[in-house]
Amino acid sequence: LTDVSKTAEDVANRVANAIFDDSNICDRVVMLVISNEKETKQGSEAILHRYALTVLLNALNVFASMGRLGDIVRKHGYMGSDLVSVLLGKVQQCEARPHDACLSIKCLVALMSVGELRRTVMSYDIQGIMKESHSIGECYNSSLMRESLVLLNALRLAA
Repeated sequence: LTDVSKTAEDVANRVANAIFDDSNICDRVVMLVISNEKETKQGSEAILHRYALTVLLNALNVFASMGRLGDIVRKHGYMGSDLVSVLLGKVQQCEARPHDACLSIKCLVALMSVGELRRTVMSYDIQGIMKESHSIGECYNSSLMRESLVLLNALRLAA
């Protein structure tokens, strides 16, 4: 319901707003993405994790398109550098979980539309991380390769 390519834009906006205006729901979605980052998720836990990552991505895109992403990030403090760090960690695990890495890269691209988060993303060895994920994507996963290029191009434009 938060994916504008699969539902009406006004529905996606309402659902994203409902999720992020209700701190309990927002906290749970983000905590599913952040929690147990180092553990390998299996079965239903992995499915919930991926759904949470997808909902987060879709909501970030909705807010970015509305020009409200900066406000949302400031309202929910953990969506700043902590989330960036977690997402980059997921990208670094791209060989084991390429789909999570693709979703994480897309989240990072959306977050880079917020000035302070763009600087946070660029403070990491993002070029090295993206080149590695692109290389792994070339061998194993075309979506990972493509999304890595998208972020590398966004970095070039931001520089």
